[in-house]
Amino acid sequence: MRKIPLLFFCVILILSGCSQSVKYPTDKFKGSYAFTGSGYKIKGDIYSVSNNLMTISVKSPSSMKGYRFKYKNDKLSISYNNMKLKSDREYLPKEAFSQVIFNVIRSLKKDDNCTLQGEYNSFAEYKGSCDSGEYTLKASKNSGLIRQISLKEYSIHFKISSP
Repeated sequence: MRKIPLLFFCVILILSGCSQSVKYPTDKFKGSYAFTGSGYKIKGDIYSVSNNLMTISVKSPSSMKGYRFKYKNDKLSISYNNMKLKSDREYLPKEAFSQVIFNVIRSLKKDDNCTLQGEYNSFAEYKGSCDSGEYTLKASKNSGLIRQISLKEYSIHFKISSP
């Protein structure tokens, strides 16, 4: 009879400790992306070391294959074959696909900018704003790895291979 109250106490203790905190979206990852805009789609690889250091390369469409955009703080470097252009980040319009990706990832570290809206089976949904507009972001609840970013006119899907 003494075991029943102890068992009941253990079950209550286990159930009360089951809630796991949701990890905030991370700005450190490596993988591929698919950017969809008004009638076009761009695919490539992305390597983000932090919200201020990111490289975005293009694999398709074939007319853009080989372009590489490297962001470091407020500097932008665009390379293609043996050509390299260095400029301020504002050289490209805020609607350019690489700017949209960089602006959203960069905004993650700003206080109260990206807020949790809800938790679902395996992901959490956040809302925020950046220089490219307001966005919705879906990330893994457990790892914080970003799966999708949606803006009014754009959608970006990520396949992250490593944090």
